[in-house]
Amino acid sequence: MVAEWRESNGQRYLYLGCSDYYNLGVLKAQHLAKQYITFDYVLKGMIQNLNIPIEYCYELANAYNQYIPKRYQRETQGIADTIPNLSYEDILFAEALFDGFYGQIIPSMIGVNIPPLHVGGCTVIASKNGDNSISIGQTMDLSYFFKDTINFVLYKVKNRNPTFAMNIGACHLIGTTKKITSVLNLIETVVTGEICMPTSIKRRIALETSKNAFEYQQIMINNGFGSSWNWLIGDKYNNLIACESIPAVYDEEVINDGEFVVKSNTYHTEEYIPYLINPSYSIERQAKAEELTSIAMNDGIITLEELFGDILSFRDGTDASITRMPGDDPNNPLMTCTLAFFGKKGKDGIFGIGNPLESNWGEIPI
Repeated sequence: MVAEWRESNGQRYLYLGCSDYYNLGVLKAQHLAKQYITFDYVLKGMIQNLNIPIEYCYELANAYNQYIPKRYQRETQGIADTIPNLSYEDILFAEALFDGFYGQIIPSMIGVNIPPLHVGGCTVIASKNGDNSISIGQTMDLSYFFKDTINFVLYKVKNRNPTFAMNIGACHLIGTTKKITSVLNLIETVVTGEICMPTSIKRRIALETSKNAFEYQQIMINNGFGSSWNWLIGDKYNNLIACESIPAVYDEEVINDGEFVVKSNTYHTEEYIPYLINPSYSIERQAKAEELTSIAMNDGIITLEELFGDILSFRDGTDASITRMPGDDPNNPLMTCTLAFFGKKGKDGIFGIGNPLESNWGEIPI
């Protein structure tokens, strides 16, 4: 087993190599215990503020558990065995965080007390360039309370695609391999999700096993829909797929040469819009991102410098801002702000904790 912290242009990531998932969990826990414990503290604080019994969250976690492949259950057990402060159910609910909150808890409160939670507020962009490459990138916007839980991990497990992933605590968000890159954002809807394989686990399986974007897509749509998402998938063969999903249904588009796609926390698919909790949320950001991406695409190619330096770093202090700072709304401590960024053009990629406007850009090591 190998475990070491590495650095790229001031941005740190954890490198892990082992032969099985239980020991992957042990290694993660040994080196990321602070992030995992902080995440658990923040998550339980949110649960308490919503007057939701923790026992109910554990019940949800165990309901999802039956749909999780054994290898990931063993990984979760490895984390729990290594961090005495956290139980298996604590880690499990963290892994199923967005499905639990936005697929079950929030829809159950519609018409009673819709909480003012915009825990996710990301912007994702991709283009199919004229030089036979794909540009794909994301700002990861979360409540500022999650700032000390974000971690980047490059992990290699026997017989699986080596994967570079962004996580909050133990919850996998997005990632890349030599074959596939995928980004996503959360959609807040009134629709109750399925009790099924957690979205974070589906994404991991898709990255670790897929050879192309279409295989990734099939894994995402064939294992249930725990909550509502947009996602973009690009592969080394220059395939690019954009998808909008709502529990039980989805709408996909294969992007052609010279085209681009922008997704924020809203829908383009008209049939889905009535299901949004707040139809006006992210509209200005979506429009500004489309405008800036169209300008960058004038020459048929979006470079990493354009993607992160011109588009995803845009900030003017209004709701159109793509990069957002902590404290932009002092009356709303839960307001999302840009806490991390990630993206690739062809084989080259950048990542970082912070935001692309102010932070160093690390080089993705895969």
